[in-house]
Parts: sequence; structure tokens; C-alpha cells
Amino acid sequence: MAYPDLLEVVVINYNTAFLLKNCLNSLYSAIKNEGLTYHTKVTVVDNDSKDQSVATIKKYFPQVNLFINKKNLGFAKANNLAIKKSKAEFIFLLNSDTLIGTNVLSGLINQMKSDSRIAVVGPKLLNPDQSLQQSAGFTPYLSKIFFWMFFLDDLPFLSKLIKPYHARHAFFYRQMQEVDWVSGAALLFRRKIADLSGLLDENIFMYGEEVEWCFRIRRANFLIYYYPQAEVIHFKGGSAESPGTAIVEEFKSVIYFYQKHFPRLLSPVRLLLKTGALLRLILFGIIGRFPVLKLYAQAIKVVG
Repeated sequence: MAYPDLLEVVVINYNTAFLLKNCLNSLYSAIKNEGLTYHTKVTVVDNDSKDQSVATIKKYFPQVNLFINKKNLGFAKANNLAIKKSKAEFIFLLNSDTLIGTNVLSGLINQMKSDSRIAVVGPKLLNPDQSLQQSAGFTPYLSKIFFWMFFLDDLPFLSKLIKPYHARHAFFYRQMQEVDWVSGAALLFRRKIADLSGLLDENIFMYGEEVEWCFRIRRANFLIYYYPQAEVIHFKGGSAESPGTAIVEEFKSVIYFYQKHFPRLLSPVRLLLKTGALLRLILFGIIGRFPVLKLYAQAIKVVG
């Protein structure tokens, strides 16, 4: 299939006007500096923002292809709207709370072109202070959930052996490697993959969409790669509902993942998640991190 565009960048926005402006400024600078101006389309999908996001786009970035939703559709459904309409060979999903570094776009595209089996490539994510941000890992099979819930994947010598659900240690992120999933905050994929493996699962509103999607992509015999030579600053949680949303929603997404793909293992995964949450209630209670206690109490209710 011939594609009219080489690349389309899709940015989902929800009440992040200031962050979005900085994101688009860095994005257009990267597009220009990398010689991609005539080969790239930028689409912003606004999820019913109540701030000045839409006005900011119309004033400063009139060239953006803008979709305005009448309600917050969530990450997956908003992205799918743009993906379905895209005519680009490659699509780059990008959070609005990010800043693009040097040679990110061309670096990711070149890595993709190096092997036709590669379907998804993710860059290195950095916090605003340039410290490393966790952004990749492996499928949350029962063994990985066990290591996660009992803090075993926090041990560096074990982490090298067990391929954890969340890769936490700096040594993991030093070299390019095949992984099972990369963060949806910045993720390049081949457009044709959406036809072969399906779109993002719209039953997942926020958190964990990329894990489930990458699982289906790998099941179709394609590869997922982490590429550290490309760097993206991610402010993380810029459009999240609350600081605790990630904890509760991730527990919810793991349960959904098992309901969809491994329903026979739902009982043991519920037990592991409950046990891990209870362990954290005890530990955080002892050290006095009381706000976190409420979050894990909510997570236990979510697990059911």
C-alpha cells in the first residue's frame, strides 16, 4: 500500500494548554530540524478540555489537524479516531505533556525501517530534571505479577534474570533491546499494524492500553523495541485526574488484561494483587505514608 504521508504525529490533549503549547513548539522544531516538514502531519485530538487548549491551538498552531470531542473519550478511543483516518506510513503517539529531543523522529523511523518485523519503537523517557523515567517492560504474566507484588523486581540482580513487568533499573535503559511493551506517552508504530492486530482497546480508559495492545501485536509475530538514542522529556501525569489515578487504574487494567486474554487465571491474579496491595498497606502504614494507604485500599476494591 502506498501512503501519502511518511509520518503523522497524534497528540491527545485534556486540559493541558500550557504543556500542549510547549509540546507542539518542540515538535514543530524537531520536524523542521530533521527535514520532515513536507512529510509529516500533526493531529491533536482534544478530549473536551475546559481550559484554553483549543484556543491555544487555533491561535498559535493553525496548521494542526484538530479534532474536538464533546466529552473525554479517554486515551484509547481518542487515539483510535485519529488512527482510523490516518494515511501515513508511520504514526507517532505523543502525550501533550512531553518535549521532543534531537533526532527523535528520524531516529525512531530509521530504526523501524531497519527491520520489517519491527512494529513498534519507543524512545527513552526522561523526567524534567533529566533523570530516567520507567517506560518499558514485559508482559504481566503471573510470574511477573508475583515479582512485582512482592518487590522482587526491585532487586537489581534479580531484575536482570526475570524480565519484569516494569523495568525499573537504569542499566536496562542503556541499550536498544527487544521488549514486550513501551510507554504510550511516546510510541511510533506502523500504520498497517492497526489493520493486522486491531486498534487500541477502548474498554481501557486510561493506563495499560499500550501493554494490552503490544501483547496483541507481538502475538501477531511482530517485534517491539526500546530505542534509547531518541529522548523525550515527559512531565508524567500532566493530564491525569489525580496523583493516585495511576495506581488504581493500573490494577484495574491488569484485571481487564486477564479477563480478556487469560480468564482461567483471573482468580490467582486477583489473589496476587490483593496480597500485594495489603502488603503495601502494612508497609506504608508503618512508615507513615498515609495518603498512599487510601490509594491501595481503593486498589483492593477495584480488584474485587
